[in-house]
Amino acid sequence: MSPTNDRYGKKGLVPSTDRIAMAQLAVATSDWVRVDSWESEQDSWLSSVVVARHMKRQVQNKYGSVTESETDGPSRKRRKTQHNGTQPFVMFPST
Repeated sequence: MSPTNDRYGKKGLVPSTDRIAMAQLAVATSDWVRVDSWESEQDSWLSSVVVARHMKRQVQNKYGSVTESETDGPSRKRRKTQHNGTQPFVMFPST
């Protein structure tokens, strides 16, 4: 989970320190979901792409890069979703 920066600009947005604390309480018993405060600690609001790249780097740093030989490979057809044909964002469990 990545609480957005306080400068996101949404009226009534609870301060990021409170949102981080609430998110940490929400995932306290999870062994595969965690809270990353990086986004909220930046100097300004960030686009989702920038945040996703940060998360990808975090996963790669912890687990290493995944190659096609370690997955089901490219021949597996992707299932279309109701998200305008795009795949939903995937979170990786910690081991």
